[in-house]
Amino acid sequence: MSDNKLTGLVRGSEQPVCEGLKMLDLSYNQLSGELPGFDFVELLVLKLSNNSFSGFIPTGLLKGDSSILNELDLNRQILRCNEYNDINNTSLS
Repeated sequence: MSDNKLTGLVRGSEQPVCEGLKMLDLSYNQLSGELPGFDFVELLVLKLSNNSFSGFIPTGLLKGDSSILNELDLNRQILRCNEYNDINNTSLS
């Protein structure tokens, strides 16, 4: 779904969604707002670059031991992190 001129907010879910989804690429769109938790059970790759997300990075996205993400692309966003150690301790590329 990359580069499709999608607009609006991305909302999270309290229940795991999209079972079996391995990669989600929403890069190069016009999405905005705060990042949801992305409770995708089997997600390996999450690409969100070149949108207009802001706010804090959800802690679960940065904790390598609690997430199975292999790649997280947040390039060109205005995001903050609650804890410096969250980023320092992650094994994401």
